[in-house]
Amino acid sequence: MPEESESPPSVTLSGELPTKEFLGRTGGVGLLRSEYLIRNVGLSWAADATRRAVADHVSELHARLDGRPLWYRFCDLEARDVAVLADAPETPAAREDNPIIGRRALRRNAGPHSDLDDEIRVLAALASDLPDLGLVAPFVRDEREVASWIGALRAQGCAGPFGAMIEIPSAVSRLEQIIDAGVSYLVVGMNDLTGLLLGAGRGTGLYDYHHPVVLDAVRHICLTGARRGVTVRIAGNFGREVPSSLPELPVSTFSWHYQDWAEFRPEDEALAAPDRDMAARLRKASDERLIAAGLMDASNAVRVAGMRAETVGRLG
Repeated sequence: MPEESESPPSVTLSGELPTKEFLGRTGGVGLLRSEYLIRNVGLSWAADATRRAVADHVSELHARLDGRPLWYRFCDLEARDVAVLADAPETPAAREDNPIIGRRALRRNAGPHSDLDDEIRVLAALASDLPDLGLVAPFVRDEREVASWIGALRAQGCAGPFGAMIEIPSAVSRLEQIIDAGVSYLVVGMNDLTGLLLGAGRGTGLYDYHHPVVLDAVRHICLTGARRGVTVRIAGNFGREVPSSLPELPVSTFSWHYQDWAEFRPEDEALAAPDRDMAARLRKASDERLIAAGLMDASNAVRVAGMRAETVGRLG
């Protein structure tokens, strides 16, 4: 990847809409976490207001990027997050013992009241109008899930490009097959991948981005992507120490979270100031609704999302 060595990192967005000047300092949007757009609207994909808000946000972001890549990740709300949206139907399915591995991401299509088809229709139409928009499948288990998702988008006239999050150990094992399913872009989801590889909860002493098993998996994904001609980006709520643990990778391999951008590039602090705390505010508000509904213990608020103490601490 020699041509990437001098390229800037991409940015991960969680509801923010940075200025054109800031985006010009990046290699594009490596990951747009659409669930934060849903949290901001407060309604599910079944609502007209949600579909309009997401389409408007993606279109405006695309215009500000001036031809740089924009990779939209399909909604990755857990079932309990959906249950506290204003238009959520009453359903006992929200009470999952292990929500992080429950009915979320593309898996929500298997449950009642699924709104995945609504998201597919809207994004397929947007991708037809916005040439630099790529679509990413979250929390995929294997190539069958990816192929089914791509097939549904193609049935709506979407030609791609398509990407996949690699954050489940089985996806690491089936990496070649996932690429063969029609994927040209891979995002290493460090938050979930670390916890699932190590069997460790976020915020515990066993959760360690730097564990050799985690770093070996990341290197395997990057090497496979390079060999297959597939772009790989690494995203997560990590600090400067993670890139330091992978010194062989160019900075362009990483997609830094917008709220943490100034930590990596202090010279961009003023440009990265607008909406800097938006993701933490949206997550905090969502967690407060979960606690009120009895779907989350107060001691787990915010930190279960993997947000770093520094990020949450700025809320005061």
